[in-house]
Amino acid sequence: MPHSKAQKQKVRVSMSEDTCSDHEEAEREHFIACCLPKGCPLKTSVDLPTSVRVICNNDACRQSGYMHSECFDDFEEEILAYLRGTGRARSWSEKQRRQNIWTKKGYDLAYKCCACQCGKGHLRKDLEFVPPKPEEVGELQLQHQTKGKRKKKKNNEKPSVNVVSTSIRPRRSSQSSNCSQLSESPPERSPISPQPKTPTKKTRANSHENTYHFFGEAFNHGANHSNTLSSHANVLSTFLKRADFSSFQGVLPRHKVNPYHIKMEDEMNDEARHFVLSNLSSRMTCTASCVLCCRELPVFDRYPLIDGTFFLTPRQLNSSCVDVSQNGKAQYLSAVCLHCLEGIPNRVKCKLCNTEWDGSSHQLGTMYCYDIFAASPCCQQRVACHSCGKPVVDLSEGKKFFWEYSQAMKCPHCGVSGFHCIKAISYYEPPDPIR
Repeated sequence: MPHSKAQKQKVRVSMSEDTCSDHEEAEREHFIACCLPKGCPLKTSVDLPTSVRVICNNDACRQSGYMHSECFDDFEEEILAYLRGTGRARSWSEKQRRQNIWTKKGYDLAYKCCACQCGKGHLRKDLEFVPPKPEEVGELQLQHQTKGKRKKKKNNEKPSVNVVSTSIRPRRSSQSSNCSQLSESPPERSPISPQPKTPTKKTRANSHENTYHFFGEAFNHGANHSNTLSSHANVLSTFLKRADFSSFQGVLPRHKVNPYHIKMEDEMNDEARHFVLSNLSSRMTCTASCVLCCRELPVFDRYPLIDGTFFLTPRQLNSSCVDVSQNGKAQYLSAVCLHCLEGIPNRVKCKLCNTEWDGSSHQLGTMYCYDIFAASPCCQQRVACHSCGKPVVDLSEGKKFFWEYSQAMKCPHCGVSGFHCIKAISYYEPPDPIR
């Protein structure tokens, strides 16, 4: 017989294998990856009817442009948290921040924390996107599959001339009309290539808003402010010039090497930088030591100032802290290195309750105007009175602002005033040294 039983079985097996491979290929073609910048925790395909569409201002971006609604909510909450502590958005109500987040007014302030996974663009919500109905999804996937087959067929043919741009232009034309107004907001360059800004009249007029540092109290312009700035050039010559961002790229994941996580521009607010550099220069030093692991850190003349972050505290945490005066208050300029903030190779731990301290949410290369360790108390001992040992803060309610934990408080139990929430740095167990 021309077709034996064994041959028929082989044919059936090969057909079933082809069917499975076609099914897997179809699933791959239908899979829409979530483009959440920090990485999607769900690891599942985006369901278009419940998705949120975002647009990257980088024409060459290869991300899907869709997020799970849950992922987008997290993304939006991070942006709102950023707005609560920056520029004029600090004076907005929560309702105003939510209303302005995707308008030009809000996005001009928030675009830095909207860096896309492509590394060269910034994301913005597509306000004109209407999610397709469930019955329309099948038709869209069929169109997508047909496009994929055509693309595969074209890949096997010889390349044609002058057709490269046609695959990119439709995406640009489908963007929201509001995006044309944002051409000056997100930088058209790589987010890790800082360039000097030229202030406009509007920027100068509103420069008083920027005198408030991103992370705490204001730096007052003294009467001799112009004289101070003129001597700034002499101060800068003491410090190193940063050649690249390799020290950050070697430690941080790729999605965190951007102006949101690393301070890269002065944003018309040079007071904090001048404050750090002039105080260190007056002490004849161009380095700082990490208060946790004592790693020696070089200080640079431009942002990011340090491979870690500076902060001010009213108590001297160790001998490396530099005594300074900020707005007439005695403070100590202290530093934490990048590795201790990121918890590399392991997290910093509180010795009082064994809770891990996570410093990865702090912006690198800048200065906070409050004690960043006191700002996030993990146990009752952290807010205990220095005199009677009873808590001066109810942790179930906490404080409204991080800087409030660095202020002098009066104990409600014994009446003694002091910086009760600022504890000795020895109560923290630093990470193991990197070998």
